[in-house]
Amino acid sequence: MQSVEQLLYLQGIGQQYTGYNTEKIIISNDVRRCFLTACGYNLDDSASINEANFQLDVAPWFKIINPTSFISSCDFLLKLRVNESQLNSRITCQIYQNTQHVIEHIADISTLKEIGNYHYNNECFREIVLKITSLEIGYYQINVAIDDIHQSGDLIVYPEKAYQSIDNKVWGVSLQLYSLRGDDNYGIGDFNDLRQTIMYSSKRGADFILINPLHALFDDDPERASPYSPSDRLFLNPLYIHIQDIPDFEHCADAQTLLKSHLLSSDLKKHKNDVYINYQLITTYKYHVFYLLFNHFIKQHCAAKTAYFKLFTDFKTDHGVSIKQYCEWVCALDNIDSNYKDPDFIAYLQWQTQLQFEQCQQYSKQCNMTIGLIRDLAVGCAQDGNEFLQNECLFIKNVSIGAPPDPWASEGQNWGLPPMEPVTLKNTGFKHYIDLLQSNMKHCGALRIDHVMALLRLWWCTLDTNDLNKGCYVYYPFNEMLALLKLESHLNKCVIFGEDLGVVPAEIKSALDESDIYSNLLFYFEKNHVDEFISPCEFKTHAMLMIANHDVPTFMAWWHQSDITLRNNLKLFETQDECCEAISQRNSDKLKLISWLNQYISQTDIAEFTLDSSHREIYQNLLTILAQSKVKVVTIQLDDLDDNELPINIPGTDKAYPNWRRRLSHKPSELFSDNSFFNHLNQARKHNE
Repeated sequence: MQSVEQLLYLQGIGQQYTGYNTEKIIISNDVRRCFLTACGYNLDDSASINEANFQLDVAPWFKIINPTSFISSCDFLLKLRVNESQLNSRITCQIYQNTQHVIEHIADISTLKEIGNYHYNNECFREIVLKITSLEIGYYQINVAIDDIHQSGDLIVYPEKAYQSIDNKVWGVSLQLYSLRGDDNYGIGDFNDLRQTIMYSSKRGADFILINPLHALFDDDPERASPYSPSDRLFLNPLYIHIQDIPDFEHCADAQTLLKSHLLSSDLKKHKNDVYINYQLITTYKYHVFYLLFNHFIKQHCAAKTAYFKLFTDFKTDHGVSIKQYCEWVCALDNIDSNYKDPDFIAYLQWQTQLQFEQCQQYSKQCNMTIGLIRDLAVGCAQDGNEFLQNECLFIKNVSIGAPPDPWASEGQNWGLPPMEPVTLKNTGFKHYIDLLQSNMKHCGALRIDHVMALLRLWWCTLDTNDLNKGCYVYYPFNEMLALLKLESHLNKCVIFGEDLGVVPAEIKSALDESDIYSNLLFYFEKNHVDEFISPCEFKTHAMLMIANHDVPTFMAWWHQSDITLRNNLKLFETQDECCEAISQRNSDKLKLISWLNQYISQTDIAEFTLDSSHREIYQNLLTILAQSKVKVVTIQLDDLDDNELPINIPGTDKAYPNWRRRLSHKPSELFSDNSFFNHLNQARKHNE
């Protein structure tokens, strides 16, 4: 039993945690052992358990360096391990970058500072540090030698803080790209609609657009619409392509004819007026045109080996084996039209998607946006997707990530996404994690890390149908993952926002602050110990503040309490008492908001607010006050400008509500027509700068 306890500790399977209400919660050993089994251990085989403990705890001390070593640019100290017989020897350290020699260090081990030790079988191993000559941040290779022992590994030099580009207070908008309305789209927001939003919002002073994850979903099942349950986070969703902007469209008469007939068809016209998106219909229409354009491209450019065709082959070369695997995976899906089962067709769509997305970021900078686009990296991927398949040894089967019980989900949340196994992640040199960061920092000014607490720990849930709510926290190599995040932010000149809502450990909050990673604040939840909304001067400076996001009610729904009515109609409250309690709490919060507004609004601007005040008047004045605060980044949800009462997503539901489908009611040009409001907002942002 003691060996199993040791392995639980070494695997990072937590024993307890602090709940939402600061209560201490103990995880049963049965639950913890369940996840140890899921990691591939046979708990009935004591010899294998002892060997696993040895490999995780003892074996690293027999190696001079780790397979992947990390050095901070603030001290340049390299950690090494030696045994007692090596204390009077010399160590030689050679550092390379892309096979080119960079520096050499030779030192007497006896002169190096000891920072730790480990005793095993009457032998003492010591951890020492060697100060390295200053290196540029980045990726290196390292060779070390002591006497006749030679070892090599990767070396990562990382910055103390994440990349920064925001000097003054800024504001921008958040949106679900698919929800945008446009005259010449297919009923799903596309990159042309994004450009329109960039143009209109930047004219009103916006500095960024925060967009939903654009990850690849499932071509064979378009109704699997959640951008947070992707098939592969290394690739993009081609439904966001604006067909008329594909270069081949101008020269392909068949595609022009087909598109015109689509846009004039009664079916598509009717669908574009619906509240919710029919992804199957849109996919069918758009892929017909995609295929015509691809065939035109092949006929016109492949045999002739044109410069345009070379751009395509260069794109495939740049993405290496990963795009080959992805395209082959898509083609192998059962429900894909046989015409589309051509890996080059799938690669062509990825190429065009990335081109158009890149052009959107370039356009945002032409419009003088400080940041431009902020991408969103989902916390996980679906188990039946390509990302899982290509990294199967890294992910844990039959386990999902989620969240423990809290006031908004009394039974906890199970997101149906397999977790990465922490030890394997470390043993593989964090390669997949690095690939994810690099891929998702392309063509943007900033990256939002969904559920940033995953750098430290993730809530694992069992998929046992008899007890779906069994779970515990499993811990990850936090310091290394944070170091890589900061490094890639600099290499890609990408500001980092960490979504840290919910139960957030103190060490995450302090580490994000020290690393200059922006926190995420939702006004609804920013209350003090007596349940009052905090004053504007109490908001953190280094944060992104918003009133609402995709997982909570829009402000109109919150004010009218229609979200509570909808949840009750969907039978999401366990008892009627729960529903009544939610109504009571909302009534109390509305009164507190009215009091808060009357306390902080300039009395020269408006008469006193009451519960009879319009939701729009309250919303705009609330935003103005928040914009005056010291918080660096203020975000307006486009759905609130749209006066939309229907939710984007209701956490904890799947089929009960059409999540990730609800369209906006207005076009971008209409949403940014209130010049007076945006003038007030810009003036408020300049307050106390």
